[in-house]
Amino acid sequence: MKRKFEILIYTVFPFFWLSCNLDDLGGGGPGGPLYIVDTWIYNVNDQSRQLVFTEETNASNEYTVSDFFPDGIHILVGNELSLFRINTTTKVAADISSTIAYDHSLSKDGAYLLQIEQDLVPFVNPDGSDAFEKQGMRSEIWLIKSSNLERTLVLHGQTGKIENNWIAINYSLPCMLSSQDILYCMLKQIYEFNDDYTLDEKTVRRQVGLFLLHPDDAQIQAIIKVPVSSFALSTDESEIIYTSFGSIFICNITGDINKYICAGDKPQFSPAGDKIAYLRDMQLFISNKDGTDKVRLSTEHELVHGFYFFPDGTRLIYYSDLPNSVSTIHKINVDGTLRQQIASINDHPDRPYGDPKIQTAGISMQGDKVVYVIAANYSITDQVFVFLAKY
Repeated sequence: MKRKFEILIYTVFPFFWLSCNLDDLGGGGPGGPLYIVDTWIYNVNDQSRQLVFTEETNASNEYTVSDFFPDGIHILVGNELSLFRINTTTKVAADISSTIAYDHSLSKDGAYLLQIEQDLVPFVNPDGSDAFEKQGMRSEIWLIKSSNLERTLVLHGQTGKIENNWIAINYSLPCMLSSQDILYCMLKQIYEFNDDYTLDEKTVRRQVGLFLLHPDDAQIQAIIKVPVSSFALSTDESEIIYTSFGSIFICNITGDINKYICAGDKPQFSPAGDKIAYLRDMQLFISNKDGTDKVRLSTEHELVHGFYFFPDGTRLIYYSDLPNSVSTIHKINVDGTLRQQIASINDHPDRPYGDPKIQTAGISMQGDKVVYVIAANYSITDQVFVFLAKY
């Protein structure tokens, strides 16, 4: 049976309808497979859920951002290609980033957004030619005001030649403190040139770690001088918990005191700071701050991708995949009791999902709402949709 779809085209002229057979177009059209990305809000109190935003795109880039603003009404969702501020009451979305950005974070008060913007730049020989087949990366940290989207460049890391060296800088994981100082990770690589202007891989020197920038005087302080794959701050911002080479450490904000805790990844402090939660082998664990009294919160058959503490510290939510490839979100007490599934891709049978996954989730500061993003691909020959195009 042939399926039909309708495209509504808005012009300066009256509306008109254009329809055609989907089977005549082929799967996904000239842009390749299509993807549908839905943002849902789950109400913890009455267990209701609502769809607040849908994006249809040809890009398969995974959504990595799902944060609540402090007001509990607005949320921030997106990926490196698009970032949206959504009013969950009116369901109105504003595109707040028009550039390719890889890492985002909101300040505690929601007044600022930090993001990493990157693009490729060509290697240029010292003689001015561009014979290199490699490319470098320009990396920048931008500060964006939530109120008016005013942008300020905070740090600029440019790949390029300095004297007889080639320097490449890459920033990641920006985080603003209450003082408006900025924590960030950096990888700086310095290569020397061979006589034929190729890069001598044996001479590479690296400067890596976690750094603290004081914007007022542009002073930069090295906190941790090892590669950092993830980190989080304690509620009072006096301590940092971080992962390096698969091990979890805790240090104070100046980096003077550093203590190994256990093996794991993506650690977080509890709101009270007396416990930590983390992933190990895609399982969720919680323990005392020093790593003792460890308890596994996920089941052995789950693959956990992320988690968050409730603001009162008594429960967590985590999102995971089950063996049957079903993505779910659970809430659970910190002692491992009262596990409850609060969301699943199976909760939305009316949506046009194909191979759907929960890509990211978050919880409001009030603890009454959970945001989660479901992304899926679909063939244009398999579903009926209405598209609105503006010319």
